[in-house]
Amino acid sequence: RDGAVERLSTDHDAGWGIHAMAGGGWGFASTSVTNPNAIRDTARLAVEIAQAGASRRKSSSDLSVMPTGNGHYSSPILRDPFTVPWHERIDLATEVTERISAGGDRVKVATCMLYAERHNKLYMTPREARFKKDIT
Repeated sequence: RDGAVERLSTDHDAGWGIHAMAGGGWGFASTSVTNPNAIRDTARLAVEIAQAGASRRKSSSDLSVMPTGNGHYSSPILRDPFTVPWHERIDLATEVTERISAGGDRVKVATCMLYAERHNKLYMTPREARFKKDIT
């Protein structure tokens, strides 16, 4: 803010989810825990949710319409923002706030926040489809 770095932080978040079909209904559950007990409990919860939904369902589900292909997509990037050293990020933020401040007398405060996000997703079906998506 106004040419001085107030805060540097980094964060990491991970999780996974499962869709289950049981009794003609679909259920979904997710967690960030990956130990065997959590995997079993999360799958069990998805099945329970599917069974609860199936009791209200008026039509049947058809697994034959699920995709069977394989694929991978990565977003095109010129430079991975997660490999940019901290000093370059700070230099960029400082330059941005200096340019904003130079905008004239009407500029009272200049701030800059750099934010990067990455999503890695894997979609698999009982029909052996496998789609991977890496978005940065």
